[in-house]
Amino acid sequence: MCCAVWLGARKLATNRSGQSAPALENVVGSRHDRAMVERSLVPEAVLDLRGGRDLDATLADLKASLTVSDTASAALLVDQLDRHEVVSALQGIDTITDPGTHNLCLHLLLTRWAALDGQAAIAYMGKNFPVDKLRQRLPGLVEAWAKNHPEEAFDWALQQLEILQGTAQHDSRPNLNLAELVGMRERPPDFERMFGSIIRTWGIEDLDTAIEHALELPEREQRQSLNALAALFGVFDTHREELLKRAHDLPRTDEVLQYAAMSWSDSDLTAFAHWLDTAELSEHERAIFENELISRHQWSHPDFIADWLVQNRSGEDLESRLAKLIASWGSGDRQSADRWIGVNIREPDLRARLEAKLDRFSDR
Repeated sequence: MCCAVWLGARKLATNRSGQSAPALENVVGSRHDRAMVERSLVPEAVLDLRGGRDLDATLADLKASLTVSDTASAALLVDQLDRHEVVSALQGIDTITDPGTHNLCLHLLLTRWAALDGQAAIAYMGKNFPVDKLRQRLPGLVEAWAKNHPEEAFDWALQQLEILQGTAQHDSRPNLNLAELVGMRERPPDFERMFGSIIRTWGIEDLDTAIEHALELPEREQRQSLNALAALFGVFDTHREELLKRAHDLPRTDEVLQYAAMSWSDSDLTAFAHWLDTAELSEHERAIFENELISRHQWSHPDFIADWLVQNRSGEDLESRLAKLIASWGSGDRQSADRWIGVNIREPDLRARLEAKLDRFSDR
């Protein structure tokens, strides 16, 4: 089943089944939030909002996409819905019996709603789902919110944090109080991920502003946010250059650089190693990147690291590093390590020493 399976039974906009919509008090808490959602539930608003194309037709296309597991097309269709249509669609998915399809529909619709109105989407989750479900989805909802309104999402999240810390000014308290909504009394780990999502999304469009806002945060959230920005290191060339320039002005510079190397090498080891071979780096930066490359991937990609060492090291340094690598490699896959030595090490004495190291550690 899928998001549109309930279309044959009723029209969402006209509510032909006679079933009433959920009471607004069950959707959102404050008067301000109820007013926002009340506007979203006007029946006339959900028909013919895209040049004569009604909601049923759009959701029928959504059904067809999900039937053939075309999630990308389904997401594009949901992204065409406005706030009124999203709210209407959410009222119908309770009839979907397949858990996987239900969760996918819920994810797509809530993400779209959050992109349009983050507070309303979070309020809906808080009033209609268990706390653990809200906490699970909160970073993703806020990230969707931040794509269109990063400063608004950041300010709201910072207000929530101040409330939990007891430092919020009374006149700055937001209409939607997350702590009251889900009964939180202390700062949960979700807040670190939530700020990381906001700052990373913001950084894609405006890295400098995202960094400045990350530096406003308390230590835990600041650390998560800066590491989230470092994850952009391998995504955009311009971000890479700017992050290298700014890294030395940031708290925990080495950690930010390590996280940048980790995230890029995890996603594309070959591209990261190629960049590292030609990048203009300080001695300290190069040492951090190279150490992260070797230590992180020597177990998962020992042949790649061994090849890289042969190309980038020489003399005693090469032998020392290769000996350590061969010892760990041979303990898990002696045959591959032995084959690599035979193919790549031409110097007889070095080959003999590495084979002796392999014998010693692979027999343990």
